[in-house]
Amino acid sequence: MISKKPTLKNDSIDDFINQAKDANIDKTPLVSEKKKQKPIGSDLEELKRQTYYITELQRQALAIMAAHEDIDKSEIIRQALEQFIPDKYIQMVLMK
Repeated sequence: MISKKPTLKNDSIDDFINQAKDANIDKTPLVSEKKKQKPIGSDLEELKRQTYYITELQRQALAIMAAHEDIDKSEIIRQALEQFIPDKYIQMVLMK
């Protein structure tokens, strides 16, 4: 039986994920089913939990990117911040 591929017609990323589960288009385990991996860089420095507000579009795009690229959402955010924050501010923190 050929299953219908999920689409992003629905407004919810949860609907998209449920459609993907129902369609069984990918045999790879879901992110939630994967073994929890230690975040990259956590050996070098202690990670701190922070909460920031992002748009719904950013939240959905982040979830899709994490699933497609098999990268933890926190790692994506850390990489984005490393690219965005100028070195002069990192140096200020290191000089404390």
